[in-house]
Amino acid sequence: MPATLLAPAEVREVVRCGYCRLMQYRTADSLCRRCHKPLAAPEPEPKLPPPPVVVAQLPKFPKLTSLPELLRVFRESLDLTQPDLARRTGFQRTYISKVESGRVHDLSFLSLERYAKGLDTRGSSLMALLEDPYTEIARPFACVDDAIFRHVGPTLRRLRGATGRSLSDVAAAAGLYYQNLWRWEAGYGIPSLTLLGRLATVIGKPASAVIAEIENAAFPESKIEIKTN
Repeated sequence: MPATLLAPAEVREVVRCGYCRLMQYRTADSLCRRCHKPLAAPEPEPKLPPPPVVVAQLPKFPKLTSLPELLRVFRESLDLTQPDLARRTGFQRTYISKVESGRVHDLSFLSLERYAKGLDTRGSSLMALLEDPYTEIARPFACVDDAIFRHVGPTLRRLRGATGRSLSDVAAAAGLYYQNLWRWEAGYGIPSLTLLGRLATVIGKPASAVIAEIENAAFPESKIEIKTN
């Protein structure tokens, strides 16, 4: 009997005969070298379904319940020390330490904006992160205290006016003195973050959205939209 020829090297493969179970190279005529019966056609590799694609939007920061904790976590995420942030903001390092430990009981609105700029973001983004850890973080603008200060009053007046409620009605609902709200809207002062939050609740917006409205009025070329649920 003539010698069995092997398949060409470029298509040579190892197969098992389905009859005598001999492991061998596939021959040119696809016959078993031992029992000379047809070698079974190679079984195609099973097609496994592709792994499921899991799309998960992970929060950039854990759910935090206080502004001091958020400011500390945000700073640490940027690998900034307290002295680094002090140089960026012009605040004293001891003041930053007090803020992050909660010993500054009510941060001012302008202080929040300076703090945010030192963290490469905006005050509205910091406040939004307290409301929703999935918030997209906006880039900072050239924070100028005077520009923001000038637009606090007109923005608060416009937002209150959109509710159709009088100044005295909104002040009473927010637990504010009428004279204070009048002064803020007239441009003679600005509310602290706590009082701004109470005012925002009454006009039906998150504090972050009210702050974003002020920022957008002061810097329309860098306008952002805060998404509210």
